[in-house]
Amino acid sequence: EREKIWALLTGLQRKIDSIEHAMQLAEAGAYGKCQSCQEVIDPARLEILPHATLCLRCQREFERQSRRARP
Repeated sequence: EREKIWALLTGLQRKIDSIEHAMQLAEAGAYGKCQSCQEVIDPARLEILPHATLCLRCQREFERQSRRARP
């Protein structure tokens, strides 16, 4: 049960960190720009995931590379 609670808390902390980062980007005038390719992130993506920092194309590439890096 403790592991379950720990996993939930860890997930929530990651989300909080992600939202805080998005707020910093907004303050810097960079919100809505992909942090990888600098293209504008689709507003529909931001509507669903307001703290997204990568466009869908770059997110997919990031996930693909992450899967390859795992043993």
